[in-house]
Amino acid sequence: SSSPDGSFTFQVQSNGNTANGGVNIDPTPETMTINVNPSPALGTLTPATATNGTSYSGTIPITGGTGPFTSLSTPGLPADLSAAINGTNVVITGTPALADSGVTFSVSLDDANGAVATSSNYSLTVS
Repeated sequence: SSSPDGSFTFQVQSNGNTANGGVNIDPTPETMTINVNPSPALGTLTPATATNGTSYSGTIPITGGTGPFTSLSTPGLPADLSAAINGTNVVITGTPALADSGVTFSVSLDDANGAVATSSNYSLTVS
């Protein structure tokens, strides 16, 4: 199941245990906070159009998650284009050809906590 992002604070208090004969040696409640970080998500490729034979640079923003982001995978990305993580963006660069137009590719990456962001059906229109 999923849980909302945010901080959750609660108190824990011991009621004793067998190691100390069941006597509560510290009756003061302790406050604990658990932070639930948002999973990483991938935005829209911008720009989604390129010119045949002309240098191209596009970005896909990464939101949520905890950097640094790693393990970038781009199955289906045409060979004349490459992808790299630059901070909170996936940057697609290269010189596209007309044959690249309409090719669909996916992007996947991990954040520092091991959470995975995957998005498919990116395409670049080349004219």
